[in-house]
Amino acid sequence: TAGAYIPITLPVTISAMITGASFSKDGQYLAFTIDTAPYVYLFKKNADDSFTRVTLPTITSYSSIIALNDDGSIMARGLGVAPFLEIYLKQAGNSFIKSFYTIPSPPTGLFQGIEFVTKNILVVAQNNAKPVLTYNVPATTGQPALKTDAGFNTTYSLGTRMSPDRSILAIRGVFGTAVYRHDGTGKFVSIAIPQPLASLTDIAFSKDMRYMAVSSLGAPYLEMYQIVSDAFTKITGPAAAAALHTVEFVYV
Repeated sequence: TAGAYIPITLPVTISAMITGASFSKDGQYLAFTIDTAPYVYLFKKNADDSFTRVTLPTITSYSSIIALNDDGSIMARGLGVAPFLEIYLKQAGNSFIKSFYTIPSPPTGLFQGIEFVTKNILVVAQNNAKPVLTYNVPATTGQPALKTDAGFNTTYSLGTRMSPDRSILAIRGVFGTAVYRHDGTGKFVSIAIPQPLASLTDIAFSKDMRYMAVSSLGAPYLEMYQIVSDAFTKITGPAAAAALHTVEFVYV
């Protein structure tokens, strides 16, 4: 039935507060971060749409945010303590190990934005006047290398959202929203947009890349943009009567 959802039962009950979630781009892996031990849950999707829990190394610190790459072979998580970023690699039999390599120029504090913009390129958007970091993470070794040619000029990030086709990356911040055109190789060019009227809580793109929606805690709570190439034009969208914490385009 169009618009209907069928609930799926996970193999474990998550009773703690969920702080982050991520699907791999192929839809085969699902990860949650929570505020108590074991801090991260990772699941593999089965042919019948059920999920099996994946074995992870023991994790002993709070996870603030998480990202899976295209096929779930790399998992990156944000930590509440130094080094603030950890990389995990898939092994045979759907088990994972933590990469033992030191992360070059690691984040220097808790961060709220993380995205795999290609299968192996990871973007970490820091807050508190710190730069956006970009790493090349090979799935074979997990040894991250810092990229210095990504083209970001944003600080004070409060979260990120990559478009479905990975052509646009939006970074919401304390002082506005930054939008970047992605060339597909981890390089970005800034795009000027009319700024939202309130500090944002979330950003979403339509699958056909014709629209961007942004939500906020302040009026007007929901704003819509029409996208034509690099032009973002505000348009009249659905009205919201109260603060919104998240926004998403849903397809049936």
